[in-house]
Amino acid sequence: MPQIQDKSYPSPEKELLSTQEELAKRNAELLRANKLQAAFLANMSHELRTPLAAINGFAEVLLNRHFGPLTEKQESYLRDIYDSGRQLLELINTILDYSKIEADKMILQVKRGKLESLVQQALVVVKGQAEAKNISLNIDNQSQHEIIFDPVRIKQVLYNYLSNAVKFTPVEGEIKIEISENEKEVCLEVIDNGIGIDESDIPRLFQPFSQLDNATNRNYQGTGLGLALSKRIIDIHSGRVWVTSHKGEGSRFGFALPIINQKLFEQELAKEESFLQGAGK
Repeated sequence: MPQIQDKSYPSPEKELLSTQEELAKRNAELLRANKLQAAFLANMSHELRTPLAAINGFAEVLLNRHFGPLTEKQESYLRDIYDSGRQLLELINTILDYSKIEADKMILQVKRGKLESLVQQALVVVKGQAEAKNISLNIDNQSQHEIIFDPVRIKQVLYNYLSNAVKFTPVEGEIKIEISENEKEVCLEVIDNGIGIDESDIPRLFQPFSQLDNATNRNYQGTGLGLALSKRIIDIHSGRVWVTSHKGEGSRFGFALPIINQKLFEQELAKEESFLQGAGK
């Protein structure tokens, strides 16, 4: 008669605990890998900026005829070098900023103020692009509240929203910036009557390196990082982003920031003081 072996099985509670521990371990490894990747990208981006800035600088000096006149062909080639270098530098700066956020190394220089002043500054940058396409730019400000924000970073978000609107709006189109408020936050929307976005594509908009036009010859240039970076900047301001759009009917890109987020203000000031103390050692 065969002997019956006594097999003991782990209890469901032990199996669940083991699974949770394994998941926690894998999550920790993934988090560490992401931070290492972000740190690597940040270091590489920093090392690339210096020689690229030199290339752009020399090209600009030559274009300004500091060393004599240029032929038409020489000027054309130099213009290509300068424009390409500037685009590449913009990409590197975007990657560097995104990597800093991912590695939790971006320090906000927060101030108290109103959004409209930043909108006016951002409009100056895109005004030339809009005028080239005869696009009208209008502001409707219905907010009087101050908020706490990093002017440089929020200007990045505004510039990204506005430059995208100009890029995807046809000749003689219209772009409107609406600033409003509710009890808790100040909201801003950039509204255009451009080509619009298919609703099924909207969930991919704020993902890094995601572009809706993946054809070999894209109709519109871009890195696919601008909106992802914008979302992360708004996230670290304790805000939120959104988009509503329909194909062929234009788009509304918005973000909201808390009204006088004193907690964020104090946190960032403390972080900045800690960073400065560490740098002084």
